Amino acid sequence: MNHATRTTATIIVIATAIFPAPTASRDAASLPAAIAAPIVSGATPEEAAMVEQAIERFAAAGLALPAVSVTYHDTIDGCHGYLGYYDAAGFQLDMCNRGQSHIEPANTLLHELAHAWSFEFLEEGTRIAFTNHRELENWSSGLNWWLMGQEQAAEIIAWGLMDEPFRSAYVNSESCAELATAFEMLAGISPLHTDTDHCKS
Repeated sequence: MNHATRTTATIIVIATAIFPAPTASRDAASLPAAIAAPIVSGATPEEAAMVEQAIERFAAAGLALPAVSVTYHDTIDGCHGYLGYYDAAGFQLDMCNRGQSHIEPANTLLHELAHAWSFEFLEEGTRIAFTNHRELENWSSGLNWWLMGQEQAAEIIAWGLMDEPFRSAYVNSESCAELATAFEMLAGISPLHTDTDHCKS
């Protein structure tokens, strides 16, 4: 979930050399320094491993991530009532999906990390082109969550990076070809996975 300058994501970059320089909303000097391992609090060993795996998916795609802190909570109160929440101002990602939802925790994590990536590194021109391509009213505001460009972008990036079937009530109702086109528009590469069983053919 992303509200203007807020989003849901938890991560930290593996190595600066892997990623391109920021081109979007902030100057490189304003970003916290990249570090070697994620800063994760309150996580089980399995959840900490999930964070590392998620970061590896972004690295495999060559998508930069700001150095953020990830904190796991037992209830959604820690995420402002959502399954995940990313505060872009503080580079803080809160995770509240511990498997109690029909949405896979790994999906939530990738979605929120996608918000962190898009907020810092996605160019404004690409945001506009994506919003227009998807025939949406705007990028970051609206009464309907799914009709915001930033939310569709985060879900589509998560779909394209997932290394196992990505089940989403939102993207799985679309054709694989349309999802791949949207992913390529955002990321500049083809989706990393080859699963076509969980979207329309």
